[in-house]
Amino acid sequence: MHEEITRLRQAAIAATHTTHSMNATIEALQTRLSSCLIESNDKDDIISNMTGQIEAYKAMAATGGNHRQRSAEHPRPDPFSGDNPKELPEFLQKLELKLHMNRDWWTDESERMGYVISCLSGNAHAQVSYNISHGIVKFPNVEAIIATLKTVYGDIDSAATAQKEIYELKQGHKPLSSFLPNWIAVAKRTEFEDKSLISHLKRALHPDIIWRLVNLKTVPDTLAAFIELVRQCDSECRQLNPGYHKKKTVSPDTFTGTTPPALIHPTPATMNGGDAMDLNTVSWDSKDVASGRRPRTVEERQARKAYCTAHGLCNWCYAPNHKSHDCPTAPWNSQEKKA
Repeated sequence: MHEEITRLRQAAIAATHTTHSMNATIEALQTRLSSCLIESNDKDDIISNMTGQIEAYKAMAATGGNHRQRSAEHPRPDPFSGDNPKELPEFLQKLELKLHMNRDWWTDESERMGYVISCLSGNAHAQVSYNISHGIVKFPNVEAIIATLKTVYGDIDSAATAQKEIYELKQGHKPLSSFLPNWIAVAKRTEFEDKSLISHLKRALHPDIIWRLVNLKTVPDTLAAFIELVRQCDSECRQLNPGYHKKKTVSPDTFTGTTPPALIHPTPATMNGGDAMDLNTVSWDSKDVASGRRPRTVEERQARKAYCTAHGLCNWCYAPNHKSHDCPTAPWNSQEKKA
């Protein structure tokens, strides 16, 4: 009996060891199964992704491979409101550049027109909004929209406007670097020939530059060459006095070398004992021309000469159509007629 119990105990111990071993094996198999399931799922995802790519390539091949990367974005123009009609030419130029540089962005004319409308605001948008309904632009094409804007805000005769504007342009006390670009932009719209434009530019320049040009024996007959000469004269003036163009009082102690120095004389007295004029503020302007008075001193004669040269006037009678040597009212010409 005792031996039987011992045998059964040993059998139970052996069975327990076997159970533990089997449990460990089962656990290991379950771990491997989990890993295999995860790997299988990952591979399924890869297969699905590759299948999608294959289908996409098949679709591209079926359409002839027309799908390509969109062109790089070109800057869009600032919205045009119509408040300043002078901004229309610049707006239209930038708009046309945008439509051309990114022409692959729009599939048809209706999309292009929609983009153009989105670049308008305020009164300018109101000029075209009547032809838009429920998101549909009813204009025939972009050119029709642009034509509408030109009709409302465009310059009917840009050449005539530029010709009038160029008459009024003066360098005054502005530096040449800021005056000249604006003058050139206007000159290009006047349709004037170079000879006429050279005359207009010469008239508009600062007296210091005009004085240098007057002393030249030859002057270029093309506008481009004349502009280079003007810039050279400006450079020479700035080397002597960087602020030559600024308005300042003429003083014998501050001669810059850009214009002829005035001779200094004692201040003449009037019959009442007062000073006839202040030599430090000698100038000649339109009021002197209108009054027809004659200069009384060397300084006034030089100021009158500079004014007449700058404005293309006769130095004797102030007429714009001849020079002083041909002036019919000048005493030297009157004496010749008498002889």
